[in-house]
Amino acid sequence: MGRRRVYANEEERCQAARASRSKYDQSSRGRQVRAEYQTRRAKTTRRALPDNDARRASKLKSQAKYRQSIRRGRQVPVSRRKTPRLALDKAPEVRADVAEESKFLLPTVHPLFQQALSGSLEGVEPYIYSPPYPTPPSHAHCPYNTEEELDACVHGSLAAEERAVVMIGELQRVGRGQALRRWTQMASNMMEAWLQIVAEEAAYWGKDARVVRMYGIHRRWIVRRFVRLRTLAFLDQD
Repeated sequence: MGRRRVYANEEERCQAARASRSKYDQSSRGRQVRAEYQTRRAKTTRRALPDNDARRASKLKSQAKYRQSIRRGRQVPVSRRKTPRLALDKAPEVRADVAEESKFLLPTVHPLFQQALSGSLEGVEPYIYSPPYPTPPSHAHCPYNTEEELDACVHGSLAAEERAVVMIGELQRVGRGQALRRWTQMASNMMEAWLQIVAEEAAYWGKDARVVRMYGIHRRWIVRRFVRLRTLAFLDQD
C-alpha cells in the first residue's frame, strides 16, 4: 500500500508549508534561532566590510529580506523582477535617410483628414492603396476637388488604419519570442516594400501627377510604420 494522500494539490501543500513556517517563526524556539542567526550574520558582515561601507551593508540587508520574503511565499516586488529585453536585433537597421523620411507632418487640422480618420469618408479608393493602379482611377463621386484635399483624405485613411492596429496585445497572446520573430519579419517585409516602391516611383516619374503624389505618400507611410515597428515605439503608444 502506498502512503495516504495528505494534500489535494500542490497549492494546498504550499499553503500548509507556509502556515507551518509562520507558526514556527512565532514560536519561542523560532525567535531564538532567528535572533542567534542575525547576531552571527551581523558579526560576519562587520568583519567582512569596512566600517565606512554602509551602502554595501544596507544592500546585503535588503537582499536578505528579499530572500526571506521568497522563502515565506510572499509576492516578489515588481521593481525587483528582471524584465526581458525587447528588441528586433535581426531586423534591418534604421538608416539615416529612412529615419529622415519617416518624419513628416500630417494635415491633422484638415476637415477631410478628420473625416477619414473617423472612418466616415468614402470614395477615396484606390488611392488608399499603394500604386501602381491597374486602371486609370475614376474621380466621379469623390470627396476631394484638389490634390491637397486628396492628400488629406489619404493621410487620414492611413492614420485610421495605423490606429486600428493594436500590436502590443500579441505579447500576451503568443508570447515574447514568437511576437518578436513575427515583428522582425514584418519589419523586413516593410523595408523590401519601401525599396520596391522607390524603384517604381523612379520609373513612373513624369506621368500622372496624382499617381506620382500617391507614390510619395505611401513611400513615406511605409517608412513611418517601419521605424515605429523597428524601434518598438508602438509599445509606448498602444
